[in-house]
Amino acid sequence: MPSLNELSPELRIKLLKGYLATPSKLTKDNLEDILNNFPFLFPQRGDNPNYLALKIMRERKDLVNLSRLVERMGLSLEDAEKLLNRGSVEVMFPVSNGRETFMNRAFLIPDLSVPLSPDGVEDETLEILRELSGKGFFLIFEKGFDVKTRSFMLSVYAGFVWGDKVKNVAFTGVLSPEGKIEAVEHLKGKIDRARAEGVPLIFPSPSMSGIRDLRRFLDDLTVPLFILPGKSEELFLKNFPFPEHYIREVFHLRNPLSYTQPFDESPESFYKFAKWLDSLTEELKGAYERFLKFDIALTSNPLVFSFYAGVCLTKTRIPVRFFAYESQNKTYREAFRLESDKPLHIKGKVEDIFEVNEPKEIESVFIGTKSKNYGNKTLSLVFKEPLIDERKAHLYAYLIATYLRSKLKNCTLITLETSNSFAFALGYFLEDYKCLALTHRGKVVHRIGGEFAGNLYLLNAFSLSMIQSEKAFIEVEKILVREVVKLLETNPWVSYISHESTAKVLSRFLGREVQMRREKLALKPGDRALVFQIEVRPKEGQVFTEEEIDNIIENGLFSFRLIKIL
Repeated sequence: MPSLNELSPELRIKLLKGYLATPSKLTKDNLEDILNNFPFLFPQRGDNPNYLALKIMRERKDLVNLSRLVERMGLSLEDAEKLLNRGSVEVMFPVSNGRETFMNRAFLIPDLSVPLSPDGVEDETLEILRELSGKGFFLIFEKGFDVKTRSFMLSVYAGFVWGDKVKNVAFTGVLSPEGKIEAVEHLKGKIDRARAEGVPLIFPSPSMSGIRDLRRFLDDLTVPLFILPGKSEELFLKNFPFPEHYIREVFHLRNPLSYTQPFDESPESFYKFAKWLDSLTEELKGAYERFLKFDIALTSNPLVFSFYAGVCLTKTRIPVRFFAYESQNKTYREAFRLESDKPLHIKGKVEDIFEVNEPKEIESVFIGTKSKNYGNKTLSLVFKEPLIDERKAHLYAYLIATYLRSKLKNCTLITLETSNSFAFALGYFLEDYKCLALTHRGKVVHRIGGEFAGNLYLLNAFSLSMIQSEKAFIEVEKILVREVVKLLETNPWVSYISHESTAKVLSRFLGREVQMRREKLALKPGDRALVFQIEVRPKEGQVFTEEEIDNIIENGLFSFRLIKIL
């Protein structure tokens, strides 16, 4: 077989990949051939043979001739042994020339006596990285690119300092000898590439201008959430070093971190807020679990928003710091920090802190600072003394949550007239309670719970006459077919499809038996209805045939609505 250097670059890469895929078939002669030709000429693009060859040598180090490696690389014997045996770090960085952009990887072996790279990295660049990290190292790249751009420097430094903690995060930035993070070319293309691959990208900006900023981001990142309808977030955000737009761009968040839209105190207005918060917390949960650990800093108002924020944020398992507004100093200060996996320890009983009025039958709960008459079926908990110290709000909320869990049996209305910090903490500790209906100024604006309390029905029409109670709030949401299927898979349900042709078509379309039922339906609070809606106006008295409904579905002239009775 010819020497590797005698092969074309394409054949050389193919052979090296073959060795890497089946190292058990690698002979000593094969490894000698790789060793005698390493390092190869670094390519301007495509797979880097040096990256592949080093991986092969590290996997079959039992066949490597250390003396030969020392001779080829100009290493000390100690560094040659580290090259084969020392743990490695891989970090990501985007590469762009303005025409094409791709994600590359740097392969690092730290703690060598001198910095070394066979891929053409300039000595000055290697020395800057050595001075900043305090380490010698071996550096090699997965794919070829123009190393003179030096935009890989930030990722290499992060790999030295944080190791595997940053293996799923990409970086781009040039480092100066003083540790400043300098701008790079084609930044927009690099951000777009990272977004397309679902990888966070830390990049130069006014708030990311030096390695000190990088340390604050990777070691102590706090993501600020501002929930105050009709208010400006400027004063709150002054507490945090990284602005909203930078955090959103790093993690490619679709949702803003601030909610300042007006709240008209209607269920519809609350629904908009809930949809935003549900979507945002899912994004933050994914970033926290897959990429980096961070805290969330929250301030919120009104009470019903604060309570629901507690419900949502505890599900993310992200530590949350609640900030309360101090009107005297006109500033926000941290009241407490909560972690969902750390139970609180508080001495005393509910009766020590609250005046308790517990009826035999509980239909609603009132928690406040002043006694109010909400009826003889309301569990009333009134603070004996005003809650002046916000730092204790979470302790009292934990005590109340434990108490309520032992008392509430059915779906319950909850009314709060307390502080926002208490409302948030109570929602945080009650997040998985089976069913609670949230009220704002005496109106039900939302129903939450681990499971919806009522029944689920499949309909092909909806009428207000179906609602059993004299007063109810209705929440209507257009949902996707896959969401319909998931609801039917995970919940007991009853079909009230009124035409046989529709029932047969839906049976095929949804993959489960749908029965026809022409009976009167009475919906009560807590019930949900999945409504199959044909968006074609029938002729007077027309009942669509199976074939007609099949054509309607095939042409997408239909939708599903999820209706919740509150």
